[in-house]
Amino acid sequence: MKTYDIAFLLGSPDISGGTNVIMEHALGLTRMGHRVSIVTERPIEASRLAWKPDAMTLPLFCHAEVKQKMFDLAFATWWRTCYDLPFVPARKYSYFVQSIESRFFPATDPDSKALAEYTYRMPMPVVTEASWIAKYLGGNYGRNVSLVLNGIDKATFNTDGPVVEPRRERALRVLIEGPLGIEFKRTELALDLCRQAGVMDLWLLTSSECTSMPGCSRVLSRIPVTKVGEVYRSCDVLVKLSTVEGMFGPPLEMFHCGGTAITTDVTGHDEYMRHGKNGIIVKRGSESEVVEYLRSMERDPAFVTALKQGAIETARAWPDWPASTRQFEAFVRDTIEKPDSARSSTDNMLVALRGALRLAGPLREASRREISGREALNRVKQKAKERIARQFPPLSPILNLPAIEAKPVRTPWSGAALPDMRSRGTLVRKPTYRVAFVTPRSGHTWHIPVTGSARLASLHIAHDGPPTRRDLQQLAAFRPDVVFVTAPEQFTRRDIENLPGLIVGHTASPADASRIELLKELFPANDTRVGVAHHDTRQIAPLASAGVRMLGTLQRGIDLPALRSHDDFSMWERRPINVAYVGKPTRATQAILEELAEVPGFTRLDPDTDDRTLIGLIKQSRFTLHLPGEQGTCVDAALAIRDMACGCQVIAPRFEIECGLLGGEHYSYYHDLPMLPTVLRNVVEMPDTQDVVRTIGMQRAEEYDAARDTVIFIERYLCQPQVSDTVVVTKSQGVRR
Repeated sequence: MKTYDIAFLLGSPDISGGTNVIMEHALGLTRMGHRVSIVTERPIEASRLAWKPDAMTLPLFCHAEVKQKMFDLAFATWWRTCYDLPFVPARKYSYFVQSIESRFFPATDPDSKALAEYTYRMPMPVVTEASWIAKYLGGNYGRNVSLVLNGIDKATFNTDGPVVEPRRERALRVLIEGPLGIEFKRTELALDLCRQAGVMDLWLLTSSECTSMPGCSRVLSRIPVTKVGEVYRSCDVLVKLSTVEGMFGPPLEMFHCGGTAITTDVTGHDEYMRHGKNGIIVKRGSESEVVEYLRSMERDPAFVTALKQGAIETARAWPDWPASTRQFEAFVRDTIEKPDSARSSTDNMLVALRGALRLAGPLREASRREISGREALNRVKQKAKERIARQFPPLSPILNLPAIEAKPVRTPWSGAALPDMRSRGTLVRKPTYRVAFVTPRSGHTWHIPVTGSARLASLHIAHDGPPTRRDLQQLAAFRPDVVFVTAPEQFTRRDIENLPGLIVGHTASPADASRIELLKELFPANDTRVGVAHHDTRQIAPLASAGVRMLGTLQRGIDLPALRSHDDFSMWERRPINVAYVGKPTRATQAILEELAEVPGFTRLDPDTDDRTLIGLIKQSRFTLHLPGEQGTCVDAALAIRDMACGCQVIAPRFEIECGLLGGEHYSYYHDLPMLPTVLRNVVEMPDTQDVVRTIGMQRAEEYDAARDTVIFIERYLCQPQVSDTVVVTKSQGVRR
């Protein structure tokens, strides 16, 4: 059988899951007789592949060294390497897509984001490793994509090899895997949640340089791939909470080594994760559930054993690398042996690259401000001084710079353990709950949950202050199980005591001193009939530690059918309002709003505008802006959902911990307020680059189900626990708590 010369263009030879996949296919194709080379932009030493010893035998070339070669097929393996293809002569070109990498960039980097997304339009055959990527490229670009699932090195990952330390019989050993400081990997968040759960034996496996970590009994940094199986075989549960993945391998590797895993519902999880059968899946936006699951696993070893058995069954059915690479080789042969000429393949690629460069030009110009040579020199000097000051703080006064303090590591929670309120629930579970919503008239009716749910019988009472006698009579006749009060600051303790059923104060306000004192008086920790739900998970711990009876997180409901009525979202680019902001100026936002007024088409809308008018204006806007609250709290996710349902592109600070909304996937985000005017000018001038994100955001809004979330909240925090509050598995429902 004919063999071929194949090149894999590599971005970095350093250890990572994506690079490991490339090397496995390269080595597998080599064993089949093909001549496979690794090509990088600049020369690299083979020693940088020491983490993958077999890969050190592959030929390594840089761009300058392949000018006189001619490969039969050259693979781009990362969005940036697509633009390197003209430097690698080949008869055919192809694209190995391991993730949708445009999601890795913030709104403050529109150049890279647009260029990464543009690579998916390039006229090259595409092969990918995950079903969700194939669906994305097919749905958004009409691409016919080949799917080759990643294999597993079953000689390294199995249940019979050596271990770092034997598993403990009566205690749970939890492993966190991932690099540190990578936002979408959220390794620090996983560590924080494990500490909150009280995990006594916590290990960290990381590709980052690290020798110790608070709360971890063992840290394993940058170990060879051949040793990773020993780590997995030593642990019981892997916790991995990424927000972006292609087809992530660590949980599957853990399955092969006899363990189980807790993951988010990140892209690619559905290839092998089965909730309650081989592992636990936590919805993005509900990461606090990890604490409950870990505590339940610690109490119920039999459940952990059942998950491990299911994981082993999944592992048995999964292909090894030789089987995966045979499928990959079939794609290689099909691509090379198609009758398209090498000339036409190269021409098509160059046409795509020229189009990308035309796109990059205006993007770069939109974000660049012309400066004088003197100003540029001053900036270089200032940056140099700041760098010296960071390395040598005592020199700050000499350099005429203020001392630079190290930035604290920010986590979604303050570090205090989340309260475990489930054991105090008093309501008996039932098929249908009677729920009343007591909401101020100025709160807008589309905020009020829930109509049309088979599991909720609801009553809505709008008021202009504390409940009137008529309101109380109406509530008494309704006989609610639960009453949600959405503006508790308008009530007194006596008003709360007069309400029937269980009382939940629903608030979105930051936990400042006055707010804490008020909520502590209305909802004291020793009163099991009352409790508080907050829309921002980060506010739960400080309020609970101050003596407020905190229950959990709950977003406000939205009347989605009303928002969708009489809309033509295909006319988005013709909407007359470029950027709309719904809110009043505050001390925190006054200055930035004055600057944003200079952005073309920027409009501030009064939040007290009546419902019909306000929604009509939002539906006439292309982008809606969200600003952080007075105390820096996260954006109200329900309002972002509202705007997405209206067909707008949302621009906001990152708030992915709420509602499972992901920055870069469902909305555009910015890191700091000073960059905001530049971000807005970019998106206004290049709206077509945002349309994919806007479309995905609309699809996510369609999934928002306030009725379901309200029922989950009631049964999790207000109902009596079942089976000693441990995790229960049923054939029909999977896992429930």
